This record gives sequence, structure tokens and C-alpha cells, in this order.
Amino acid sequence: MEEQFLTFLNQIEGVKKGSTFLLAISGGKDSMVMYDLFLKNGLNFEVAHCNFGLRGQFSDQDEDFIRITCESDGKKFHSIKFETKNYANKMGMSTQMAARELRYNWFEKIRVASKLDFIATAHHLTDSFETIILNIARGTGIRGMTGIADKNNKIIRPLLIFPMEEIITYVGQKNIQWREDGSNAEITYKRNKVRHLIYPEILKINTSFDKTFQRTANRLRNFQEWFNLQEMAFKSNYVREINDCQVINLELVVLDNQEFLLNQYLENLGLSYEKIQEIWQNSGKSGLQYFSDSYKVLQNRKELLIRGLVFESENNEYILEADKDNVSEYGIFEIRKEDPVNCQPDFTNKNFAWFDFENIEFPLKLRIWQNGDLIRPLGMKGKKKISDILINQKVDIFSKSKQLVVLSGDEVIWLVSRVISEKYKVKNDTKKLLRIYFTPS
Repeated sequence: MEEQFLTFLNQIEGVKKGSTFLLAISGGKDSMVMYDLFLKNGLNFEVAHCNFGLRGQFSDQDEDFIRITCESDGKKFHSIKFETKNYANKMGMSTQMAARELRYNWFEKIRVASKLDFIATAHHLTDSFETIILNIARGTGIRGMTGIADKNNKIIRPLLIFPMEEIITYVGQKNIQWREDGSNAEITYKRNKVRHLIYPEILKINTSFDKTFQRTANRLRNFQEWFNLQEMAFKSNYVREINDCQVINLELVVLDNQEFLLNQYLENLGLSYEKIQEIWQNSGKSGLQYFSDSYKVLQNRKELLIRGLVFESENNEYILEADKDNVSEYGIFEIRKEDPVNCQPDFTNKNFAWFDFENIEFPLKLRIWQNGDLIRPLGMKGKKKISDILINQKVDIFSKSKQLVVLSGDEVIWLVSRVISEKYKVKNDTKKLLRIYFTPS
């Protein structure tokens, strides 16, 4: 198994000698086998563990177990505790989906901060089978029948060639210590029903099913790769990129009989069959929105406007300090004090903002604008609703959802890249300047 693991790992696109990894470790059999294989092969890795707080003291014991293991082996350990159920209720999603979103967002932040190349998860061949069965039950296309990919952006799955039986055998042979999650045995979860009720029956029909399944999935992936070329041609010919928005002309798609490829393109963005049918039924209407886990699609008469969702952190308000490059999920805010004698403000660059330093209350705060926010624009005596300003400037719905404001105390001093407050502007008698420069992420 060790030799097969290393061979498969090195075949994953982008992985090379010297690559660094963040291992997503839950403490279960599969993730502890992955940990052991990385450790024994001398690979450079750190460990990340999410405590979702769903199993009380058992969740805390899982975290302690992994921490002690990492300390014993001299491996850097990252952990976080989430209020998963609260987040799920807040976002209107299932607990499982909430946990998935929370962990992958956090894994990526750790990977970037630690300057690691990849995130490794312990998905195995049996997981891939379960995914296909669930996709078929929900309704799917070819892509949904190819199973779990060995790589998705920076996420890799180096155990994907091993069925669960081989992992269990390895655990016994190597005396791997692991933690049992009691919820894995509960057949109230759909995946567990497939795992405990359907998969064993298929093995009775074909004892070599794992190999058969792997060959079939590989054939479907080959077909999917060919189909990807057709989709690339579709994107090149029918999808226009305007800033961070994709624009598709539905009339042109219909004229050229490309409806099937558009359906597949939207399905790849995560839209369900039902939502795609709604888009066609509502062709010609405006203002309708459709969401997948990662994208928002806006219907604008005969056009579709598509933009990736920006997931807000649980606390999306940032503190901005003077004389510092303040890093946020939205970009970098460089804040400096300047002497007006030696500095000539540039008022033409929309990403620069200049203020009278003495009027500013520190620390500044950064967040997405909210309904009810007001600002007194330059040259005006009274305050104006930010919502009205965005409407007057004809800001599209996607840009509105990401519009940032900077506050001094409780007052908005900058509608970022758009409007500066009259109250805090630079005047002739200003003795010290405050310069803010925004570099979007």
C-alpha cells in the first residue's frame, strides 16, 4: 500500500518532489492512515483539524488525540472549533453542508497563511462509489457519474485508489490508532445508507466490484475529458468576461443550437436540473436570481450574468490600523500618515482615499455596507443613503453585494473606491494627511 500510495500521489497533477501539504485529519481510520503514509514517506506536511462541536466531549477528545499525535511526531497542528449548528441556522443550510463550507474555507486560509502547496483529504475509492450512487439518486449527468476527482484546485485526495477494506487492513497491520465517530454507523444519513445497506449487497453480486468500479469510473472520466474540450469551445465562443462577471447571450445560444452545452456549463457551476429549466422557462425576464454553492446567476432579459459567490467570514468586520498594511479577505488596505508639505495627494485614483488625520478616530473599521448606512458625499451638506448612491451610480447587483465601507467610529468615511465623506476631507488648513490605498484581492 505504501508504494502504491506514493506512486499515485506523484501522478496527481502539480504534485512534485518537495511539495508541501496540509493534511485534513478528523481522527478516523482513513485520515489516520493518510497521516501515517505521509509520515513514513518523509513528506513535508502540517495538520489541520476541525472541531465541529457536534458530539460534545467526544469532539474535544478527537481534537486532543490528534494534537498529542502531532506533538509526538513533531508536526505542526492547527485546530479550530466551530459553532456549526448556529452557522447552519444562520445560513439556512444543513449541518453537513455548513460543516463542509466551514472546513474548506478554513483549510484554504491555513494553506495560504502557511505557504503550503496542497490540502490533502482522506477520501477513498468507497467514498467515490457512495458519491456516484447519491448523485444518481438525485439525478445527474456524466460528470456526476465519474466520482470524486483526485484533484480539485488545491485539494488532493491521495487515498482515492484504495477501497475501505484495504484501509481497514492497513490499520490492523500497522496498528494505527484512530478515533471512532459514532455517527458513521447511523443510517439516518443518506451516505451511511449507501455505505451500510447498498455497498455490501453489490459486493455479494461481484466480489471484485472495487476494481470493476474503478475501471468504469476511469472510462467515464475519459469521456468527460473529451466533453470538457467541447465545453471549452462553448465558453470561448459564447461566454464573455466583463471584469469578474461572465455574460452569456441566450438568443445566440439558441440560434446556434447550443442549448445542451449551455445546460452542461450551468450544471458544472453547480446549478440543479430544476434551476436550469427555470432559467429557460423565464427567458426574457429580468431580476431573477439562481444560486449554486459557489455561483450566483442573474437573469437579465436575454442574458445571463454569472459571478462567483464571496463567502463572508463569521465575523466580517476588520480593524484597520494606521501605518500598517491591513490584510483582509477583500484585499489589502495600506494606511499611512503623510505630511502635506512633502506629499501631493492623488485624487484621480479611485483606490486612493485622503483624509484629514486629526478628524479620524482610530482604529478604523472595514465591512460590507449595510442597509441604513449613510455618508455625506463631497460637496454636500446633508447625508445620503449608500443604497441610493449605488442605485444612482447604476452599480450591478453583484458589485453591490461586495461593496465595502470604511468607518471612523460609527460613521462611514469612505464608500470604497466611490465616495469620500465631506466631513473628513482634506482642507487647506489640514496639518496631517491620512492616506488609504486599497489593493483588491
